[in-house]
Amino acid sequence: MYFTNVNAARGELPMDIINRLPSAQTLRQGRKDVSDQFSYSFLLTEERRHSVFYAVFRQSFAVAAVTALDRSEFLMKNADKYPVTIPGDFRRATGG
Repeated sequence: MYFTNVNAARGELPMDIINRLPSAQTLRQGRKDVSDQFSYSFLLTEERRHSVFYAVFRQSFAVAAVTALDRSEFLMKNADKYPVTIPGDFRRATGG
């Protein structure tokens, strides 16, 4: 899933997913950080079968991803709410 600042302004972010994540982090190298440009957060379930990732780039573009070892457990059950991309989808879409 991807989102723009327009989606955020319209209230179209998946807040039910985002609100479950820990506080956002940023990238650091020594004393330098890019908190004004990039932030991310992620969470693994206790059984480590699912994970959620959320990253924001310059407050204008965001990516949310939910991964699963078995997509029938969560992803396919929520496909009506969120787009589901499975292995091979990009190749089929580009004719590769």
